[in-house]
Amino acid sequence: MKLLQQDPDLKLAVVCIDPSSSISGGSILGDKTRMTQLSREVDRAFVRPSSNSGILGGLAAYTDDVVRLLGCAGYPLVFVETVGLGQSEMEVAQSVDVLVLLIPPSGGDELQGVKKGIVEMANILAVTKTDGDLENAAFRTASDYKGALSVLHQSSSSSGRDQSCIGDDKSNIWKPPVILTSSITERGLDDLWQAILRYKHHLLDTEKWDSRRRKQSQYWMWEQFTRMMQSKMQQDPRLWKKAKQLEREMLDGLLTPRVAAQKLLDGIFDIVDHK
Repeated sequence: MKLLQQDPDLKLAVVCIDPSSSISGGSILGDKTRMTQLSREVDRAFVRPSSNSGILGGLAAYTDDVVRLLGCAGYPLVFVETVGLGQSEMEVAQSVDVLVLLIPPSGGDELQGVKKGIVEMANILAVTKTDGDLENAAFRTASDYKGALSVLHQSSSSSGRDQSCIGDDKSNIWKPPVILTSSITERGLDDLWQAILRYKHHLLDTEKWDSRRRKQSQYWMWEQFTRMMQSKMQQDPRLWKKAKQLEREMLDGLLTPRVAAQKLLDGIFDIVDHK
């Protein structure tokens, strides 16, 4: 909302992903109800809650398509709020230009948490709830993450991993900032937005902006292909029958999962060859 107030010409969208129940398959989709002011800006803001429908990775099945569509529809700024992310749920990094990790204070052992892949992939870290009784805890959390990221950064540099720099110019390496924020007092929100803009310029200056988006497109092509193949298999009676047969043989200990998958793949090609 603050961005809309600062720029009268800005249009933005918010895509919120809610986890779905593993029992009923339903989802509350309550994020929009917490954005009452933003939701009223119907001409300048679009808020869309979606269920992840059990899809791992922190996103829904069509989130990347929605983000691209919103860009084409005249929303140059799209925020994607994911479900809670774990160590392996990093698909969101394939759909955004800037990955901001929100960290609540008093979340446990920060040095243990920094091992998570999502922390390594985050471009900016924001410690939330830096107000009231949690303010001191937020300061400690920020300090812990700064120290841990310093060690992580040194490890990445020594291993030669890509740090988004040009040649041997180490001054171009991006070091993720840790920013203290509060939605109640609005502390740090301007700093957070400026950090987002700095990272955008960093990608442009290091000629990573276009290549990053190209890699994301490649990722989603193959990811969607995999999902479509599985969907097609479930819709084809012959393949579905073969899949269930192989599944039974695997559960009976006659096949390993890899062999069962290979036989199913062979069955798909057999059907294609006979068409």
